[in-house]
Amino acid sequence: MHSLPEGGSDRQAVLARFVSELSEHDEHLLHQLLSGDPDTPPESRRPRGKR
Repeated sequence: MHSLPEGGSDRQAVLARFVSELSEHDEHLLHQLLSGDPDTPPESRRPRGKR
């Protein structure tokens, strides 16, 4: 994931492929993390801008 192209449809395609390969549980967790869902366990959260 760190080698994503900087912009354009290639980046979109890489992200779409990444998400499509997630398990249902991981996809749900990713959605919660990205939406700031308060039900996401704190240990699963990561401060914005950190890798």
